[in-house]
This record gives sequence, C-alpha cells and structure tokens, in this order.
Amino acid sequence: MNGKHGKHGKLATMVLGVVVLSQVGATDCGGNVIRDPGFDLWCGDSLCTWKLLRGDVERVGTWHEGDSGISLVGADTAIQQISPVNSHDGNCIRFALVANVDESAEVFLDVDVEGDGTVEQHERIPTSHWKPLTFHIYVKPPYDGIRFELNKRGTGSAVLAQIQAELSDQCEGLTQLDANPRPNGASCELGTDCASGICLDSAGFPPPGSVFGKVCVGCDPAATTTTCGTGQVCGVGSALSPILAVPVECVPAGSRELAQACLSNDECETGFCSSTNGTVGLCSGCGSATDCGGEACSTSWVFTTNTLFGIPLDGPNVCQPGARLGAPGAACGTDADCASNSCSGSVRKVCNDGRECSTPGDCPVTDGLAPGPCNTVGIQGGTCD
Repeated sequence: MNGKHGKHGKLATMVLGVVVLSQVGATDCGGNVIRDPGFDLWCGDSLCTWKLLRGDVERVGTWHEGDSGISLVGADTAIQQISPVNSHDGNCIRFALVANVDESAEVFLDVDVEGDGTVEQHERIPTSHWKPLTFHIYVKPPYDGIRFELNKRGTGSAVLAQIQAELSDQCEGLTQLDANPRPNGASCELGTDCASGICLDSAGFPPPGSVFGKVCVGCDPAATTTTCGTGQVCGVGSALSPILAVPVECVPAGSRELAQACLSNDECETGFCSSTNGTVGLCSGCGSATDCGGEACSTSWVFTTNTLFGIPLDGPNVCQPGARLGAPGAACGTDADCASNSCSGSVRKVCNDGRECSTPGDCPVTDGLAPGPCNTVGIQGGTCD
C-alpha cells in the first residue's frame, strides 16, 4: 500500500510507574452508563453507537408515535455496547428496556464484565408485547467496564426500545458477578487477582478503575529470567477491549513492525526499539546516529494535535527523517523520508493513549461516554520504494 496519506502523528510514549487516572465520562448527564439508550442515533442504515456483531437491524416504530425501536432481523442477530462504568462509580446497575418479542424468537441480554469475551450473566428476555422489563447486575469490585450484548435467535420478530442502564442501590441479596481471575490489562491490587498471577505498575495508561495504577500482566519485563516460551519475549500485546489497558505479555520475537509499540529490541523485526529507561517505545529503523552513518536518527513524524493529557504522539526513529534521502528499502514513516517520495506500508492509526485502532470504537472513552478519536498518524511497516 502506498503511504501517501498527508501529515501523520505518533504513538504516545508511556512511562512505567504508578499512574492513577480519574474516571472520565462513566455516566452521561442523566446517569446512564450506555450511549443512545433510545436507539435514536443512526449512521445511514447502521446504529452509530451500538456495534452490530452479526445479522442485521432495522429502525422501526413502537407502540408510541414519538418513540422508535430496533428490530433484530434474521435468525441470528446481535448488537453490543461497551460501557466504561467501573467500580469507582458503583457495583449495582439497573438494566431496563421495553420489548416486543414473538414466541418464535429467543432474545437474551448477556453481561460481559471487562469485555473480555466471558459472559458472567445471561438473561432471557421473555415473550412479551411492549412489556417493560428490568434486570439488576451486581458486580464484585474491582472491575473496569461492562460489555452489554443483546442477541436474538429464531425467525420471530423481536423489537427493543427505551433501553436504560444506570447505577442503582437495589442489588442487596443478589450474587455478585466475579470477573476474577482477571485478564491481562485489567486493574488489580494483588497477583492473586490475575489469571497470570502477576500484578504490576502499568506500562501505560491503566484503566480508570485501577486504584493504584496497577494492572494484570502476562510477564515481568524487568525479570532477570523470562517466563515466556521459546521464541517469545515479554513485550507489548493488544488490548482485549477499549476498557482495558494495553497489556504487557509474551509475544513472538521479531513480530512487531516499524511504528508498532515495543519494550525491547527483541520484539521488533527491525531490531530497534526506541524504548528508554523502561518506557514503551516504537519499533524503529535505527537506534542512534551510528546506525545512520553519523547522520540524524530521530522521529519520523510529530503529531501536534492536542491529545489526552497533552502527551504528543511522535513517530518511530528513522535515519534523516523528512530529508527525502532514504534509499529503496530504507525504513520510513512518511513519504518525505524517501528519495522516491514514496513510503509503502499500512496506515498507522492510534487512539489518544497510543493503542492501535481501526475505528473510534476501539478507543477508550474520553468524555460523555463517547470514545476518543482514532487518529491517522503515519505509515506502519514502511519501506522506501
């Protein structure tokens, strides 16, 4: 893919250490912990804030002229929304909706604490005719967020409307949902909280639910003896969901392309990681001026847009960036790094905390339950043509 994509920006340099963040936007002004509870926001024929997992949906009328609902079309349809509500906000959530469900349709509410793919609560939405229904969700702390999934099986009609999920105090006597053992990237206090058995200071931005800035990790990058298998190194993985931190875990050696996050040279196919003093860096084309024949080894791009916490998003190190001198095959992050003025690679997109993304839905919430932007910042795995 040709890299002619205009100005580009950078992955955040994230410092190892205790970082405690305040929760941002865990509820809206009405106390809801989900966006668009009335299914009012549509982007063409698709919902803007609910993600379609499979099947199809349609906007339809309901029992009331002023309300619209969503019809789950087909024999296997599911939508989801991931909420940033966490244990700092509360442990009891009231989930309510109005449903019109045929006898030949089975509709369920699935509750996935941490959004890691494990469903902790599975509720059948019964056959009904515009009936108000309420479910209570009681979560054991700590937790970092919840994925709500609405799914339907069968050929019958199923229309849902007026969904609300809000903090409540009506969970007394209910069994708490327990997300332990917790996945990599989840907040923790002790190693016993984690599936890996390791709880460390976050290598980047911890989830807002983390009290002391600690997260579950798959390995300890500072350990003198690695716990990773043959052909693996302790490095930067991929977040399971936008409510979890980018994890530190065992990854294949040499598997990260230029501009991808790293902790050590061993992660990068280029052999260079810009990490210094325990920071998360980027796989780069050089480590110092020595690797560039005495010429400059510095960041390929600078992203000047204001970002979360004001941290700039600079690019990977390459030789003589922006000088249009790179020979064919040389590492590049923008077209301007190459004598040919053409840098081939894939588009590099990151959230404001530096994690990779394809759409804003992959990014953590920054305000009013809305996810932050997915920024196009440069070229990943770039080489000069």
